[in-house]
Amino acid sequence: MEICVGDEILVREHGSVHQLCEVVEVGDPRGGGPCLVRWQDDGREVSFRPGPYVTLAPGMHLAAEGS
Repeated sequence: MEICVGDEILVREHGSVHQLCEVVEVGDPRGGGPCLVRWQDDGREVSFRPGPYVTLAPGMHLAAEGS
């Protein structure tokens, strides 16, 4: 799963959305390492490693970096 800044991650529990966060910083864009996310419910920023219990909702990205 490729992760980019601005993507939203939906954390599921028992089939329904349990928590929602936005990717603030990406360590490994291929999804192998943790990324920094901001939780929607309280604004906390934490290191997060996506697993099989998440769904990625792509955000708005620049077509080309540096433009």
